[in-house]
Amino acid sequence: SLYTYKWYKGSHEFYRHLPRENPPTKVFHWSQFNIETDATEPGKVILRGVNSEAEGSYKCEVSAEGTFHTDFAEANLTVIDVENESLTLVQDSPLEEARTGDRRKWNCTFGQSRPPAHIAWFINGEPV
Repeated sequence: SLYTYKWYKGSHEFYRHLPRENPPTKVFHWSQFNIETDATEPGKVILRGVNSEAEGSYKCEVSAEGTFHTDFAEANLTVIDVENESLTLVQDSPLEEARTGDRRKWNCTFGQSRPPAHIAWFINGEPV
């Protein structure tokens, strides 16, 4: 049977669930984001309000009662940050005035994002 669930960010333990303790779940806050738990699903954590500080290696560790056999899994978390703005397209002259062989200059920009946004151009569904 279960002895404990533990969650770590790097080497910092931030969650522990020991069914035989009262209360069985403890959360060790250390950051600007919120750590939520679910009493119906021990071992489940939800990180809310994350920023780039939340990036890093996370590890879930589970130990068995009696034998204290321990197993774990690790994963890396990357925070994606995209501003709530749309693409801005600026053209040197109205598209309706273009004729075959004309040259047009267009500029497409997007606000800050992490990782940086990748902008691709297509004409009639074909990359250019």
